[in-house]
Amino acid sequence: MRTQQTNTISKDHLAEANDHLKNGRFRMALTSAKNAFQTKPDDSETAICLAWALLENGSPAKALDYANLAVELSGGSIKSRMYRGYLLMRMSVLEGAINDFDKSISEQKDFLAFTYINKARTLAGMGKFEEGYKTLELALLINNNRNENWKKSRKWYEKASEIERGKIKIKDKAVEELLEMGQEAIKTKDHWFALYVSNKILESERVKKENDEVELLNLEAMLHLFQIRPALKKAKELKTKFSDSKKFTNIYNQLLKIQNADQEEELFENSTSPPQNSLREIRETYHKPVTK
Repeated sequence: MRTQQTNTISKDHLAEANDHLKNGRFRMALTSAKNAFQTKPDDSETAICLAWALLENGSPAKALDYANLAVELSGGSIKSRMYRGYLLMRMSVLEGAINDFDKSISEQKDFLAFTYINKARTLAGMGKFEEGYKTLELALLINNNRNENWKKSRKWYEKASEIERGKIKIKDKAVEELLEMGQEAIKTKDHWFALYVSNKILESERVKKENDEVELLNLEAMLHLFQIRPALKKAKELKTKFSDSKKFTNIYNQLLKIQNADQEEELFENSTSPPQNSLREIRETYHKPVTK
């Protein structure tokens, strides 16, 4: 309870200090920044705020000390480096400022690219392949086309779009190529495509031959997408068929391990104070399998 109150008081002082700094009330900013830091001296945000306030009040040496402390406390986070770079620029320590800005820009680009690639995969998982492709291109643009797996991913979006538009018919002749693509998609972490293409093959009336590899790909994709309940149900149905398959056994064991871990967590939650919405409820609400 006391820690909660301390955090609230520190946030209030920090908000005041930042507001004063942005509006040129530097003496008031220094008072609020000192209060914020004294309340929470192990927080990088209070340290960088105090550094800024000290600089505006004519104490550049002390400002640099606290800016360095902020970077140390945050483990060299993007935000603390950016603000230290800003303060160094203001103090005409230009090479140091450039170094901080370059690191901040590089990390922000990587983080933004990672955000876009995962948004692209999410859109594809929702069946929005063309929108996902455009988002993938943004990830590659920000990443300067450095990630080879992301570049390979283009063909998964293109192929899914062609299947959806009926340009590619799912029949026996196409199965081998689509299966290979699905297996490759697992390696590039495009599990959505592996699930999508395996579902399409299994559901197609044009495919007459049974293919064990497609069943395993489907199960593996469900595992990677944490669709544990339907995957376990399917695995139990296939257990006899794949009794000699090492790959199936490995997938099945991983599914059981996750299920057991979830059950242990539920027991722990029940013995303490469980949240209003359990993880299972959240999954059922937001994580629905692709049925296309």
